[in-house]
Amino acid sequence: MTALLLTRADVERLLTLDECIGAVEDVFRRHAIGEAAAPGVLALCDASDGSPVAVMDSMAVTALRTTAATAVATKYLAQARALCRTRKPRRIYAYDQDVAAAAVVYRRAVARQEGVRFCFNA
Repeated sequence: MTALLLTRADVERLLTLDECIGAVEDVFRRHAIGEAAAPGVLALCDASDGSPVAVMDSMAVTALRTTAATAVATKYLAQARALCRTRKPRRIYAYDQDVAAAAVVYRRAVARQEGVRFCFNA
């Protein structure tokens, strides 16, 4: 069997952004219902001349890259509740017109974050 080698231009011509988004969405859907994602390969190339150094399974690298990209996006773009995963706030304020709801959020936050000062106001 002969491998098909595609250049960057080939990929750009053959794969649209909409098709890529659809494929990624399909993989997430399949993963959520327990179907295995399609295996892939990753080529590692020498930075000085572009020659191939290794061809390897892509699953672990893809998982790490996706996790890292998500962490960076979370760090800079996520809502406040997600920021505690990538940043360590010194103080968190909880406000709500409903005193009981604010107290619940406060108690949950205190239970999860050690060394953070929580300011509770209703």
